[in-house]
Amino acid sequence: PGNEHVIDWMTLNLGVSVFPQSDRDNYGNTFGILEYDYTWNIGDRTALTSSGFFEPVTDGPRAFDFGAVFHRPDSSNLYVGYRQIDPVNSKAVVAALAYPLSGKYAMTASTVWDFGVDVQTYSLLLSRMGTDVMFNLGVNYNSTLNTFGVIFEILPNLARRPTGRTAGLFPTA
Repeated sequence: PGNEHVIDWMTLNLGVSVFPQSDRDNYGNTFGILEYDYTWNIGDRTALTSSGFFEPVTDGPRAFDFGAVFHRPDSSNLYVGYRQIDPVNSKAVVAALAYPLSGKYAMTASTVWDFGVDVQTYSLLLSRMGTDVMFNLGVNYNSTLNTFGVIFEILPNLARRPTGRTAGLFPTA
């Protein structure tokens, strides 16, 4: 008692592009890209997600993904999912683990195993979250070219919550 709160239990967003003058604007097709975004918040810390888009033409692009997100009390997050992109035959299992080291630092490890085109990628990232800017430094590996890479990013924190937390995964100090 006393900890009651309101959440969006399920959200579904649908979209479609409509072309009234389809011969002029969309090669004779009245409808363009159909898209959806679905989230089912099973609880305060667990959600199932799915999103995708489809072009309703013969051999048009199609992509969808589904997965599960787990948030832990220590602010760590785990995502495990599946992504498919056609007609390029990409069928990938995706996993990412984000772990806060402190209020300002976090470590993220992620991998993608694409069984459709036989590609594996791995990355490890250290993040420093400030009030205005986030810095990322990391390494990655891509099996397509058998190469290692270095990641350096500077990202502005444009969206901030009224509580002083960033719109990202971790609080700032």
